[in-house]
Amino acid sequence: MSDALEQVAKMLEEERTCHDDCMCNICIAKQQTWEAQEEFGKLTSKLQSLEAENKELKERKPCRKPHWQDCVSRETYEGHKKELQSELDKHRWIPVAERLPEKDGQVWICYKITGYTYHGYYDVRYKKWSIFDPCGGYSDIDFGSPPTHWKPIILPASESAEEL
Repeated sequence: MSDALEQVAKMLEEERTCHDDCMCNICIAKQQTWEAQEEFGKLTSKLQSLEAENKELKERKPCRKPHWQDCVSRETYEGHKKELQSELDKHRWIPVAERLPEKDGQVWICYKITGYTYHGYYDVRYKKWSIFDPCGGYSDIDFGSPPTHWKPIILPASESAEEL
């Protein structure tokens, strides 16, 4: 048995097969071993290059600018930022002391005294707040103080105020 192992070890070292199209177990094992060694060599070299790249990244000083700047120009970023901020502004609660709605319409109303928000209506002409009545229409409910905040009701593009 030891002679056979020595023979296989010797053949593996010699990198040859019995003959060109040999399909004996020893030659098949040799071929698989060579292929595995070749693949191992490729993986080893890839690992070494990744380790070198990782070492380079670790040695690199930290970047002070945000990474988005590599992909987006400053003008594009500022434009998107303004668009997003204007969209956020549309959805924020506006203090009544800051400003009132500019036109008649449905709004969300917040009364500090109750702590609740209501679906309401603001009448610019009379500077009057009304609360939506589930039985129909709007009611002039007096909580003893005006609302503290209001927010426009923004409907999806396909809906209208009449559908509410």
